[in-house]
Amino acid sequence: MAQATQVVLDYVGRIDPAVVPAELLDAIAGRWQARLKAERELILARLLAKINSKEAFDKFIAIPANEAWKAFVSDNWPKADIIRLKHRIKLLRVPYDVYKTRVETAFQAGGRFEQGVDAAVPKYKTNVHPVLAFVGTRYAIGFGPAVKAAGLVTGDHRVVQYIDPEREQLQGGPVNVFPAGIAKQMRSALVQTINFGIIAFYGALADLDTEVQQVLTYVNEQLDRIMAARMTDTYPTAYVHLEYDPNTNTLNVHAHVEATAGG
Repeated sequence: MAQATQVVLDYVGRIDPAVVPAELLDAIAGRWQARLKAERELILARLLAKINSKEAFDKFIAIPANEAWKAFVSDNWPKADIIRLKHRIKLLRVPYDVYKTRVETAFQAGGRFEQGVDAAVPKYKTNVHPVLAFVGTRYAIGFGPAVKAAGLVTGDHRVVQYIDPEREQLQGGPVNVFPAGIAKQMRSALVQTINFGIIAFYGALADLDTEVQQVLTYVNEQLDRIMAARMTDTYPTAYVHLEYDPNTNTLNVHAHVEATAGG
């Protein structure tokens, strides 16, 4: 006869990009932009220290690039072998001085490196936006649903003060379902695994319901493997899952724990 259980935790938190203000994205992207530009000379110095001769250029740039190209060109492509050979010769014939001059020019103030950093700012903000929606920032918008769910099943009481009733539901409270001494490691593993669901976030924006479900299946299988390390005698039912509502194109992080009655 199955032992009776009681729900000690049930949390559902919606991943909502709207919690991330534009000014926060601007500030984070601005720091990224400034930091990269400030390290321009250091990056150049390290690059030239690594690629400091024709032999080094061939070993670390030309040959690896050609190997990647060889793998990319299908064997079924007409004249595949000669196409690969043409690419190899083109790279290996580049004199080191030509490479060095091009790199130094690119890394001059206002050069292609800085231009590339400036041009990448919009994409950087697009990429960091869902990350912040998942994990949050304690100093600006508080913990995100990924951190809260992981914290709630590892006994982290800090996350409770950041619960947003407009986007989250909480029954019960934090409970560490894992053996003593491993809660922090499990918390980190859970957050990292939930964050893999950012791929599903992009799929949801494009109404790719089938692909989103495929991502969630993978993510939730990995989460189940982590949760399998819990104290199963005390917490026979416990999971952290990423869930998708195709009607609203929204993702939710769901943490649920049942304990043995009287335990």
